[in-house]
Amino acid sequence: MRFSFRGNSQDQSGGRCALSLLGCLLIAAAAFLPLVSQAARSHEQPAEPHNSPLWANLAPGKYHVGFKYIYTFDRSRTWTITRGYDQPFSPDLQGRPIRISVWYPASGGRRMTYNDYVHGGAPPLFKTYDAIVRAQDLLHSRLNVPKGSLPQFLATPVNAYSSAAPLNQRFPLVLYCDGLDGDTVSNFVLEEYLASNGFVVATMPTIGPSSGSPTQNRTQPDLEATIRDMEFVWSVLRASPDVAPEELAVMGHSVGAIEAVLFAMRNGDVSAVVGLDGTYGFQGATNVLTGFYDYNPLHMGSALLDLRRAQTNVGPSAFVPDLSAVNALHYSPRTLVTLKGMYHTDFTTFGILAKEFNFPPFADRNYNVGSAGYQSVCRIVRDFLQSVLIGDSGMASRLSADVASAPGGSLNRVASIPLPPSPQQLVAIASDRGLDAAEEIIQQYKRDAPDNVIVSESDYNSLGYSLLAQKSFDKAILALLLDCYVYPGSANLADSLGDMYVGAGQTAKAREAYRHALDLLPNDSEQNVAGKEDLKQTISQSIKGLGPDGI
Repeated sequence: MRFSFRGNSQDQSGGRCALSLLGCLLIAAAAFLPLVSQAARSHEQPAEPHNSPLWANLAPGKYHVGFKYIYTFDRSRTWTITRGYDQPFSPDLQGRPIRISVWYPASGGRRMTYNDYVHGGAPPLFKTYDAIVRAQDLLHSRLNVPKGSLPQFLATPVNAYSSAAPLNQRFPLVLYCDGLDGDTVSNFVLEEYLASNGFVVATMPTIGPSSGSPTQNRTQPDLEATIRDMEFVWSVLRASPDVAPEELAVMGHSVGAIEAVLFAMRNGDVSAVVGLDGTYGFQGATNVLTGFYDYNPLHMGSALLDLRRAQTNVGPSAFVPDLSAVNALHYSPRTLVTLKGMYHTDFTTFGILAKEFNFPPFADRNYNVGSAGYQSVCRIVRDFLQSVLIGDSGMASRLSADVASAPGGSLNRVASIPLPPSPQQLVAIASDRGLDAAEEIIQQYKRDAPDNVIVSESDYNSLGYSLLAQKSFDKAILALLLDCYVYPGSANLADSLGDMYVGAGQTAKAREAYRHALDLLPNDSEQNVAGKEDLKQTISQSIKGLGPDGI
C-alpha cells in the first residue's frame, strides 16, 4: 500500500498520505487559497513566545524561535523537462528548485500562525514549483485535523516568528527529511521545539526527480534525488553565521529515516542520526535501505537514535519490527527506544494534533497515548542531540528518565565497535607487525561483525596492483596474501598473487601461485565456463613467461 490517511490503522506500511496526482494537489490548493490568505492576515500582531496550544504540555527551551524560507536552485541538476514528447530540446537554465524551511534561535519577529507555514509566498521564478509543494503541505494539513477544522488549524498561533533576527551565536544544524512524498510541516512542533533548545533545524519537500514526475516513489533514483536535496541544503546552510558547521545531525521519519541513514553513510561529517519509526525497521522493507546501491555499514560511524513503536502481536495495530538493518550497524553507537501504543503517524505532529483537535476515533487508536508519546519523542530527540552534538554529559541520564516516563518506554543502548582498518592500514599492519597480526584482526571482525564484509576482494586486488605500479613490491604481495586468506577459493586472486611475485622478482613463488590458481579454477564458482577458459589461458601464458622450467 503506497500511502495511508492520517488515523488509518494500516499506517505501518511506511506511507505518509502521499498524493500521486499533481492535478489533485493544484486543485486542492486553489480551493484553499482564499482561506489561507484570510488566515495569514488574522495574526500579524506580536505575541508572547512559547504559548502555542499546539505544544500541549511541552516546556520550551530558552530560545525564541525564528522561521524563514530560503528559495534557491541547485544548478548541478535539471528540473524542467528538456526533451518532451514531440517537442524540441529546451534546456533548463535554472536547475532544480528547492525551498528550505529553517527554524533557528532568534529574537524579535512577527508571531506566525500555522497558515504561514503553508502559504509563505514564493519569488516569481518559483511559483510553479511552490504551487506543488504548497498544495502538498495543505492537503496533508487537512488530513491532520477533523473535517471542517482546517480554518481553525490554519489560524492557530505557532511557536515561531517570521523576520526574526538570528542570534550572534553558532548552533548545531539538524536536517530533517519527511516520509514518502512528504510535506514540510508534518513535524513542525518538533522542529520548533528543537530550535527553542538551541538547534538550527531545516527541511525541504520530498518530491520527485523532475517537474514531469513531481511525486516521490520508493525507488532508488527517487531516494537519490532526496538525498542530494539534503546534501544541497547542507551546502547552503553550513555557511550561515548562526550554524556550527562541525555539529551536524540528520533526522527522518518513515522512508525519510532511510534517507537520513544513507546521507550519513556518504557524508562523514554527520555526528548523529535520528530515525522516527524508520521504514528500515519494517518487515519486508529493510531492503529499501540495505539494497541501496551505496549502502555500506562500514561508512556508518554516526551515533544513531532509533525511536519506534513497540512490537504488538494482536489487534488492528499489530506490528512486528525487523531490526536486522539496525543490528548490522556495528560501528554506530545505537540508542534504541520503543514506545507502546504508538502508531506510525504518532511520530509526526499528527500525534499531538489528533488530541488537540478531537480527531474522530479510529479502531483501537488512543489519541491520549499518541499525544503523550509524541511529546516524549520531542524530549528524547532533544536529549539525544544535546548529548551527541553539544556534549552535554547530563543528557544521557535525562534521556533515560524521559524514556522511563514515556508511554511504555523501553531503552536499550548498544555500544559500537571500532571501525575496521582500511586496506592501506591493514597492509601497513601486516608489514610492521607481521601477516599473522593482520589475519587476527580479520578474524576478530569476523567474530564481532559477521554480517559485514571487512575485506573487499576487489579493493584489495586493486590495491595490490596499485602498490605494484609504485614498485612497493612487499606491500603489494601482502595485499594479495590478505585477499587470498579471506577468499581462498579464488583462482583470480591466486593469479594476481603470482603477478605480485613476478614484479618482486620472486619467480619460484610466482610459479607456485600460478599453479595453485590452475588447481582452483575448476571449482571456482565465481567464474563461468568462458571465464574459466580465458583465465586458464592467461595463467598458462604467465607460467610460460617465467622460463623453460615454468611448465
